[in-house]
Amino acid sequence: MRPAPVYGSQLQDAGIAGHAAEGHVELSYRPVPVRLADGQTVTLRKPRVRVGNLAYGPMARAVRLSPRIATAMIGLGLLEQIGASDPFDQDGDGISGRPRWLTTANGGRRLGRFGWKAGAADLQTQAAAAFSLDIGL
Repeated sequence: MRPAPVYGSQLQDAGIAGHAAEGHVELSYRPVPVRLADGQTVTLRKPRVRVGNLAYGPMARAVRLSPRIATAMIGLGLLEQIGASDPFDQDGDGISGRPRWLTTANGGRRLGRFGWKAGAADLQTQAAAAFSLDIGL
């Protein structure tokens, strides 16, 4: 993923005093009928995301949107205490999964634990990215 040339990695839909928001997210839904295994048909809603009122010109044509809802930060310090991996639930606790290994600047490896796709190895890195990308500090 590469940042948008003008708007960066995240669109800021709120601005500080005296500055306009970069744009506003417009969310609508399209009904989609889905047939379940038992034959019943239900209607789901497929979201459609558009960005309007762009303050700094049009979005580049190649930009792809990936909407997110911020994760809660309560209690995340405990994640640093969890072991690295148990892909086949060998300890029988009902939890299994594979780790995401991150490459450090010096070529080492660290376990990714925080963020949408385990893109940060520790809380300090995750918080710094949030301050930079989410808040714009």
